[in-house]
Amino acid sequence: MKVLKFGGTSMADAHSVSHVFDIIKKSAENRFIVVSAPGKSLKYTQKVTDSFSECCALAREGRDFSAKFKEIADRFLNIGKELGVKINLSSELKIIEHKLSRGADYDYVISRGEYLTAKILAALLKFEFIDAAEFIRFDTYGKLNLPLTAAVADKRLKTSRGAVIPGFYGVMPSGAIKTFSRGGSDITGAIVAYAVKAGVYENWTDVDGFYRCDPKIVPDCGIVEVITYDELRELSYMGAGVLHPEAVYPTMLGDIPIHLRNTFNPDAKGTMIVSSLFEADRINADTITGIAGKSGFLGVLIEKTMMNSEIGFVCGVLKIFEKYGVSIEHLPTGIDSLTVVIDKKNIESESLGHIILEITAVFSPDNIRIIDDLSLIAIAGQNMRGGQDSLYRICKGLSKENINIRFINKTTNDLSVIVGVEELQCERAIKAIYSEFYPDS
Repeated sequence: MKVLKFGGTSMADAHSVSHVFDIIKKSAENRFIVVSAPGKSLKYTQKVTDSFSECCALAREGRDFSAKFKEIADRFLNIGKELGVKINLSSELKIIEHKLSRGADYDYVISRGEYLTAKILAALLKFEFIDAAEFIRFDTYGKLNLPLTAAVADKRLKTSRGAVIPGFYGVMPSGAIKTFSRGGSDITGAIVAYAVKAGVYENWTDVDGFYRCDPKIVPDCGIVEVITYDELRELSYMGAGVLHPEAVYPTMLGDIPIHLRNTFNPDAKGTMIVSSLFEADRINADTITGIAGKSGFLGVLIEKTMMNSEIGFVCGVLKIFEKYGVSIEHLPTGIDSLTVVIDKKNIESESLGHIILEITAVFSPDNIRIIDDLSLIAIAGQNMRGGQDSLYRICKGLSKENINIRFINKTTNDLSVIVGVEELQCERAIKAIYSEFYPDS
């Protein structure tokens, strides 16, 4: 039994949906289908979720949203008409429009793209429509309650012979709709796969698989045929796309492989994401699996003589960041220095100012300053374990291009290396490292 998830480009218009229909009908194993809202296409320049978000903003401001809503309605009605499905979309759209005019919750509004898309595909396939709100449960803090979700999902889904499920959302204990972060339909697919104990979770998108690095930076980089969950998480966290980072946990828990595939090139091998590689695969695989970079970080550099002998210094500094609700990305240290690396989007300038003042008052450092232009690059690979030259080759590649390393951190499990560089050098650094490990690409 398989669970298949189709992304926004796969559901963008009737032509794309017809491709999806053909893929699903090829095998009776394709029983549970999870869909995203329609994305961009040649005809449509805006994602449906963004259009619904715009409608919600207009409604909250007391402005007329009817023209924008008509664009959304026409798009869905056209998709339904071109596919020839017998479904009363007009009635569904009127309900959404009415709720918008009455101040509907933002999460409810932006989840309707997935809801309507699932309705259309279910009618086309003659599958059962099962609303994700029937089984995906969040706790009172807005965090997914996976044990409860799995239990409810198992009961709801096990009798279904074929179902289409909207991705991206579930419900709070109050019954209110709650969405995952953007791209969260991947998580829904993973939850369904875990709940029904699927043999494989196929995630269909518009690329042939997981690239070794960003093809916008290195156009000729290849596709990784097999990658482990651990490697994927390292690279996804640093910005490697294709799959939502939180989608890994449910499938990893259930030891379910994920197969990344291309809706528009279904004959491509794609990328298999697995728990672990066999020893033979490790021997024959490349030293590194992939490279990913992410900008938008800053470092708070704290210097104090004899800092290493001051018990509780690091713990005290981190407690100040915790007090202001700031999560820490990395913590490079020296004998007399400490750098706290944080994501800029997770902190306001006012809070940062208070943090610096409090650290100064409590610990009296010799020097404290902001390093405001950091990018982090992750280099991951199972074959780095036990290897003696991977770190040397990373530094060698960067040195060839005269790229200054602000800091470097190799994880103790030897799975990845994190390199900090100046933001302006991020793309050059990725190219340099890639060229070192893949000189013939």
